[in-house]
Amino acid sequence: QGHAVLAVLACEQLVVHPQAELGAAGIAEPALDPTVRRAYAEIADRRRTIPEPVALAMLDPNVVCYEVELADGSRRFVLEPELKKLRADGQVIREDALGKPGTPLMLDATALETRYGFAAHQAASLADLAGALGVSPALLRDDPSQARRWRAVRLSLTGILDSGKVKRAIRRIETVQQNDRRVDLLFVVLDSPGGEPAAALELAHFLVRQSKLRTVAVVTHEARSVAALPAIACDELYVTEDAVLGGDGSVALSQRELGDIRESVQELAELREIDWSLPMALVDPKLPVYRFERVNGVGQRYLCDEEHRRLPEPGDWRRGAAIDIGEEGITGERAVRLGLARQTVRSFSDVAERFGVDPRKISEAKGQWLVETVQTLGAQPWLARTLLFIAFFALISEASSPGLGIAGFVSAVCFLLFFWAAFLNGTAGWLEVILFLGGLIFLAAEVFLIPGFGVFGIGGAVMLLASLVLAAQTFIVPHNSYQLRILARSLWLVAAAGCGVLGGIWVVSRYLHRIPVLSRLMLSPPSEEQAEIQQQRELPVSYQHLIGRTGVAITPLVPGGKAEFGEETVPVISEGDLIEKGSKVLVVDVVGPKVIVVAAE
Repeated sequence: QGHAVLAVLACEQLVVHPQAELGAAGIAEPALDPTVRRAYAEIADRRRTIPEPVALAMLDPNVVCYEVELADGSRRFVLEPELKKLRADGQVIREDALGKPGTPLMLDATALETRYGFAAHQAASLADLAGALGVSPALLRDDPSQARRWRAVRLSLTGILDSGKVKRAIRRIETVQQNDRRVDLLFVVLDSPGGEPAAALELAHFLVRQSKLRTVAVVTHEARSVAALPAIACDELYVTEDAVLGGDGSVALSQRELGDIRESVQELAELREIDWSLPMALVDPKLPVYRFERVNGVGQRYLCDEEHRRLPEPGDWRRGAAIDIGEEGITGERAVRLGLARQTVRSFSDVAERFGVDPRKISEAKGQWLVETVQTLGAQPWLARTLLFIAFFALISEASSPGLGIAGFVSAVCFLLFFWAAFLNGTAGWLEVILFLGGLIFLAAEVFLIPGFGVFGIGGAVMLLASLVLAAQTFIVPHNSYQLRILARSLWLVAAAGCGVLGGIWVVSRYLHRIPVLSRLMLSPPSEEQAEIQQQRELPVSYQHLIGRTGVAITPLVPGGKAEFGEETVPVISEGDLIEKGSKVLVVDVVGPKVIVVAAE
């Protein structure tokens, strides 16, 4: 009401909310100026969205507008002077007053659309409006480049979304708001393979309820499964062209969990004024979603059958082709076409510049720097491989030398960092730690307590490897294609670290002594001459020179004993007969260290 009506008259098309009312334009005017009256008449006549007589009746409570049906079958809106002339000419078949004299004319949504046809559509939400106009809901947001000067902060979320990570993120946002109340723009930079449904929904509902912050999500690589929900919950979503939204994620969801998630997604979509079918299909790719087109007019929406049945007028929409999200999710480019994202970008800097903010001056919403650093680095595959390589290499070095030294300490630190990073990223828990410690205990028992290499050794090695594989993923048994790929990556991670250790040992043993500084860490290998002398020294005693010689038994040979050959005393074995002490013996053969003798004649 008031002169805001003038802006409506100036538009080419009118879409109204089911509870909207339009009229009483002159309610704040004690006396109407002729200039104001002319302005309403000219704009209404030029646009013809609202007929001029109706517009004047909305402006002046003393003016009554009539809808008349003429003899030629046409319908017109006229004021009282023209109505009198039409009556006199006998052209009026039916007449209805739109209001009462002295009362400002107010028309509700039903009158504007259904009865008089001034409004093209009714739209209860942004999704209804986008469907009526046949455009993406993202395009109906105001242009950020035309807004005020923003004071922005950035929240980066990488890795699996678990309860701890989400609570830390929410706490960081609340801390920023408390410390600087001028902050009015929040960039959520998301790169996640999925996570816990409860944690993702908690973050999504927190973001959608931010009335003092404009929230903008930027997906740089992936937001799979439930990780897509916080991105959808933001006021705007920007994606890179090859980014992935939805599909199977790191956590496989049961049908019961999907049912609980659907209720939360519906509530989330209602708060965002969007349809809930596509966001739910990102989490549950098996949910059938179709493209619905308006039967009479322009407009399209993406709905499942359940949401279609809940529409106020489901008969106005005709079901078309199915929209296949698939286990692999959808690309950023397709997300824009489906209206989930506003547009594709090359990087976060493009989004920041769109809002008129220098990306270099955007502060990061941070928590404890050590935790944040370990968590960010821990999400990088190269760091996990490096830590495992160093840990195993140092462990083998420690095992090859007596006592406990710096190599054992380095190995322990690397293993601790590996599991800590995995814990912060939500891929490791107590199971992995128990398996790892149990494996080390069993291996130590096999080496130091139980001879050989049996059940304890094999079991300990399996437990050790299993702990490292499980620490790189959130599941034990894969249930979807994405988890199968993650399992292959985890196995490759451990295998690459093991191969690196073996290769490192070979390189070190062969070339370390040649490096000037590091040569002191190990002895140089002997030369060929030194090696030959050493080999001769290490050969067993040879008695081949005694064959055919005669000596004296200095002990009884029963059949073993000792005999003296000149000044040399050697152990001998009688070939068969017992030989008394002092008897002469003859060496007939030498087999290794055994000297075979017989009684000499």
